[in-house]
Amino acid sequence: EARPRDAGRALVRLDPETAGTLGIRIGDVVEIRGKRSTFGKAMPAFPEHRGQERVFIDGITRINANVGLDETVELRPVKVAQASKVHVKPLSLSPKKRDLEYICSRIDGLPICTGDQLRVSLFGGRDASFHVDATTPLGPVVIGPDTRLVVNERDSSKPPARASSYEDIGGLGG
Repeated sequence: EARPRDAGRALVRLDPETAGTLGIRIGDVVEIRGKRSTFGKAMPAFPEHRGQERVFIDGITRINANVGLDETVELRPVKVAQASKVHVKPLSLSPKKRDLEYICSRIDGLPICTGDQLRVSLFGGRDASFHVDATTPLGPVVIGPDTRLVVNERDSSKPPARASSYEDIGGLGG
């Protein structure tokens, strides 16, 4: 389980020694292969989690990799291009035009691929969740400051989706 501050950021926290063994450098984009492949950015595990050969990822990344807590994933470094365009479909609320610039700033640097979900915390405690319909270029990409975000129509016949995980709640230490 990732820490609440990592939620929605596609961070993959692992022991730097383990990362070195896998040929992964901190800051690399890595493929996370569970039942499905998704992508994240390698970051060092917190000191208390080192030496455990564990990977810490947030709930959205687990959804994207189609894995649960304590399931095994494979990691490998990958090269990715910067996305010129990303088509997304809202899963929760449909953002207003004034929200788009803020949403783009919150997902800058996020590695994604077609089929992923992403979630952005908005002002007032609201979240905007999206399904990635397509990327240009194809394959894994990183969203950058020049990436154009195209918001497709939400399927209004389905109720808004909201998958919660522990790090969304957070602060419930024992």
